Amino acid sequence: MTNGANMIGLTVCVNYAAELAVTLPVWRDSLDSLVVVTIADDRDTMQLCLRAGVGVYRTDAFTRDGAAFNKGRAMNEAIGSMLTRPQWLCVFDADILPPADWRAATAGIEAGNLYGAARWQDGITPISDPPDEMPGFFWLFHTRDPHLPRDPTFTSWQHAGNFDTVFKDHWPPANRIKLSIRLNHLGQPGQHWHGRGNRQKMLDMYAERERRGGDWRHEAI
Repeated sequence: MTNGANMIGLTVCVNYAAELAVTLPVWRDSLDSLVVVTIADDRDTMQLCLRAGVGVYRTDAFTRDGAAFNKGRAMNEAIGSMLTRPQWLCVFDADILPPADWRAATAGIEAGNLYGAARWQDGITPISDPPDEMPGFFWLFHTRDPHLPRDPTFTSWQHAGNFDTVFKDHWPPANRIKLSIRLNHLGQPGQHWHGRGNRQKMLDMYAERERRGGDWRHEAI
């Protein structure tokens, strides 16, 4: 496969339109198509997408079953129709800004691998991720990848975390590859796992994890 292969983008934006307004033009112009997952009453995001000419998928999956911000379930709903045809799927966070020519780094990508990239905070400070992790701020994989789980595609959690850890484990470590792309992270890491404005829930979550000796399996739905 080459960087000329069909590539569709997927991102989540709920009450995060200001950040998406900065990153959306680059993603839109560098992908073959793009879908933004949001909620019905996020008018700012929907108006932004309308002006930009990108697709919108609205869902209440974020808060079903008492979840605070179930990003994985919402993404799983939106991704269903994307798996029906062979193509590359690029999943990214709304506050991640790529260089305009980032697709040049995808020349030679092969189905069977989960691709990630490095990120810099505000374009200045590199953000270090554990060596065995492939955080979900940027993923690239093929819809015919034999490692790709079909039902569900993403695991459901009470918040926006954990699903990426579970998802990337479907690929052996040798098939998790970092592309030579320098991504710019505009937001603050780990601030909105429970939705924008719910930082206290995140702090309570970490406190409960510590009480459980680091175990986070109880956070699944």
